[in-house]
This record gives sequence, structure tokens and C-alpha cells, in this order.
Amino acid sequence: MSVITISSQFGAGGPAVGVTLAEQLGWEYVDKQIIHRIALDLKIPVAEVAEFDEARHQGLRGFLSTVFDFRALRKGVEVEGEGTGSYDDRDEVPYDYRVQGWIDKDIYQQMMVRVITAIGERGGAVIKGRGSQWILRDAPGAIHVRFVSEEADRVARTMQRRGLKEAAARKLVEQMDQRGVEFVKDYFGRDLTDPTLYTLVLNTSKLSLEECGEILAGLVKRQGAG
Repeated sequence: MSVITISSQFGAGGPAVGVTLAEQLGWEYVDKQIIHRIALDLKIPVAEVAEFDEARHQGLRGFLSTVFDFRALRKGVEVEGEGTGSYDDRDEVPYDYRVQGWIDKDIYQQMMVRVITAIGERGGAVIKGRGSQWILRDAPGAIHVRFVSEEADRVARTMQRRGLKEAAARKLVEQMDQRGVEFVKDYFGRDLTDPTLYTLVLNTSKLSLEECGEILAGLVKRQGAG
């Protein structure tokens, strides 16, 4: 069974197409479920995982994890007047996704790859973002789609959906687009805007969201027939 990954410029309508398409196909639409799965496996609050997620990529903990080596902190740091102490009692635990009760950038990445890979192997899902187009780049039958649109159209759609004035909507569009680009670059070393990462790129300034859904549904059907 196929899987579809969706990457979208903010305001281009990709998630809306993905939700509707998943309903039509009888598939699962996967978004924040990834965060919840990681939190469950690591036995930590969902809010802690969310700090590393795509929508908050510039959040405090995500920022700190790129500046400080948390592995060094776990192994112990020398504090003036206090000597060397242990930051965490899991010093000897192998540094991989089996670490529980703790998360940093590297653990988040490993867990994200693990969860998305499992979804890809199961199939029957539309996955939103989080580098899924790269993680599942070699998955048989996977369809990777990128949604783009003129900035003016994305700003207008954001104004309508969020009830924002133009300046605020434009700022949000720019901010969220930048976070998405930095997320994929930081975690996977790839350019989110590179068209070669995708099976197809759909321009919602030229096509309606309904037409985009029909194109993807037709592609899934042809793959199934093959």
C-alpha cells in the first residue's frame, strides 16, 4: 500500500488537501501523531517533544540543543566551587532512541526517523512534513508532493483562516516557511525547496485544492493498478 508525504509552503493549502485525500482514500492522516508516538516511547510529556518539532524549530530547547552538547552535560560538567557532578544518572546508557525520560535534538531525530519509517512500511497514510520526503525517499510506491503558491495568495489565505491583518499574515508566512526550510536543513542536510526530492510539485495558485486532490488520487489509483 502506498504512502504520500506532503511538504507545503505555509498557506499553500497542502495540509488541507492531505486531510481530504486521506478521508477519500480511507487512509490515516499523520501529523501530530508523530509527536505523541515519540513522547509515548520516550516516556516524556508531549510538550517536551513539541519543542523540537517543525512548527517550533526555533523554540528555546531546539535552539539550545544546537549550541550545547547535551551528551557532554549528561556525562558531567565541572561547576566552579562544586567540582564535577553528574547531570543525569543515565551516563552509561547508549546514546540512541532507547534512552527514556530524556530528549535532545539527536534523540528526536532518531525517533522521528524510526516512527516515520514504520508508517511508511505499513502504508495507507498521508504524512505531513518532518522530513518524511527524505526519510521515505526509497520507499516503494511512496509519492512525495510539494505544494507551492504565490506569496500574495498564501498571505490572503492566511488572513482568511487566521483572522489576521495583512502585515501579520505576511510575517507569519515568512516565519513558518523559514522554520520549515531550517528544520529539514538542520536535521537532514537537505534543501526543502529542491524539486528533485518530490514526485511532483503542485502550484495552488494555478490549481484549486480540489484539482490537486484529484491529481494525487489519480496517481495513487494508477500505482495500485500497476
